[in-house]
Amino acid sequence: LLLNSMGYPAKAGAIWEQMAASTSDLDLRRAMLGNQALTLNALGNPDGAMALHKEEEEICRKLGNLEGLQRSLGNQAVIHFARGDLAKAMALHKKEERFCRKLGDRESLQFSLGNQANILKAWGYLDDAMALHKEEELICRDLGISDSLQRSLGNQANILIIRGDRDGALKLFEEQEDICHEIGNQDGLQVSLGNQAGIAAIRDDPDKALRLYIEQERICTEIRSLEGLQGSLGNQAVILADRGDLEGALALHKREENLCRHIQNVKALAESLCNQALILAKQDRLVEARHASDEAYDLALKGPYVDLIQYILEIKKRFGF
Repeated sequence: LLLNSMGYPAKAGAIWEQMAASTSDLDLRRAMLGNQALTLNALGNPDGAMALHKEEEEICRKLGNLEGLQRSLGNQAVIHFARGDLAKAMALHKKEERFCRKLGDRESLQFSLGNQANILKAWGYLDDAMALHKEEELICRDLGISDSLQRSLGNQANILIIRGDRDGALKLFEEQEDICHEIGNQDGLQVSLGNQAGIAAIRDDPDKALRLYIEQERICTEIRSLEGLQGSLGNQAVILADRGDLEGALALHKREENLCRHIQNVKALAESLCNQALILAKQDRLVEARHASDEAYDLALKGPYVDLIQYILEIKKRFGF
């Protein structure tokens, strides 16, 4: 499917023909559904992806294919995480982990551990999250899985930032960047650049931060990373707002909002609307600010994202809406 979308239908057809010759029709359909689902999710259609993963899961259970089943459950969990349903995502990842350990599939296990760690981090369990990331890192170094290693290092760095260890975090981000350059991983590279930009912003170096965010935006646009793009736009908007360019910031936040709605990123959408409400309030556009903050509050409750809820309430109280 990927080769076909890139204009190589003959090569794609040859691969599917080989698969069909070596597997049963039902197993071939399972594989096709999984690949189609991943493509749909990458293109910003999580609903379509989830429907295909569910069908894939049903076939796996019918065939007793535990390897395919754990993969399907893990991919469904990733979609739930992006939607903000962390409890459902964790439940699916725990099932995925059990199957991986039963199968002795360490490569898939490290994915599950890393994703569970991200959920634990979101819930505030930083020590537990770091422990899982360390196990993930160990597996990746042992098996030579560079792509997952760079991701683990980046996630560990994010935890170090929360703990206040910016130097340690930057060191890990730079190692992540080096690995991404080495293996040609543009998506991992944009993530690393965005996080390094965040450190620059914290260290009161907005020029460096903005430069890195703009480079991140360029890469995300090139590789069609909608998730990374919305994050970069939102962070650029915050810098512009701090500089007093409220119209420029609002324009970027609107682009961010549209992307968040498209990819159904609930938390990022709530944050974008919250930031827009603050800008609108500063412009004395209080009716628009109230509407934006009300929607942001309703979305934040779905997490629930406690810190964001508190921040929204503070804005409402400050401006009286």
